Amino acid sequence: MMGGLSNRSAAACVFLGAVLWGTAGVASRWIHEAGTADGLEIGFWRLTLAVPLLLVIAWSMAGTPHFGSRRNLACLALMGIALGGFQFFYFTAISAVGVAVATLVGICTIPVVVALLAMPVYGERLGLVGWAALGTAVTGTLALILGAHDPQLPGAAGAAVGIPLALGACLSFSILTLAGRAVSGQTDPLWTTSFTCALGAVALGLVLLIVGPPGLPAGGFTWSVLAWIALLPTALAYVLFYSGVRRIPSRVAGVLILGEPLTATLLARALHAEVLGPLGWMGAILLCLAMLVMAFRS
Repeated sequence: MMGGLSNRSAAACVFLGAVLWGTAGVASRWIHEAGTADGLEIGFWRLTLAVPLLLVIAWSMAGTPHFGSRRNLACLALMGIALGGFQFFYFTAISAVGVAVATLVGICTIPVVVALLAMPVYGERLGLVGWAALGTAVTGTLALILGAHDPQLPGAAGAAVGIPLALGACLSFSILTLAGRAVSGQTDPLWTTSFTCALGAVALGLVLLIVGPPGLPAGGFTWSVLAWIALLPTALAYVLFYSGVRRIPSRVAGVLILGEPLTATLLARALHAEVLGPLGWMGAILLCLAMLVMAFRS
């Protein structure tokens, strides 16, 4: 990891990582519009192209990997499958409801769903604040569904498909997060990320083999966008995030991570002319508020 970072520099690394994460969905919509790859293929190539660089970075910055028990390996396997599921659900949701809605619903609801799942898994209690955050997230999601509008997307029919897909992305990442708790402190996060991405790529590759022989995406533009998604919002973003997150309080990190949905929403408006509308913006604010509440609850 980057040694000797000040608290301010560490916070900047976390925020920049979150901002880079927010560009992945925006870039993927160009591929959807070109019709050169679907959500499953985008997710597969994102992880496949990122893994070699992540392994090199992990080896140079964290040394030899140590994963410990079979339980840890089982958790890593579950994390890989969950990460692969997140890629598929998230990128497919974008083709139905756009970047802003897919990101706000798929990302901002994660802390609430993690807290809900932690009740039976870890015996944690949600508490009044947690239930209030859940109500806020549900209200925000409904407002987004009613308020968002993009004439280039399928509209109500797209929302009927896209919102469940975005929630599937949320559930997948929530499972990854809970499984990650079991190996936290026992394996270096860069090695965990590298192997999780590798396993996720294998899982998506197997699905591609089942649904049909995976072909290579056509066109230099598609490959340049895939390279961006793999190298910056994936490899570089994780390095920046883990370099800074250990040196700042978790509540601060929870706030800075809002850079991801905010970046995605603003870029979706600027680059793809996605329109949330007044009700949609209210939903976006409520979802971000729910994420903030969960950050300060922890």
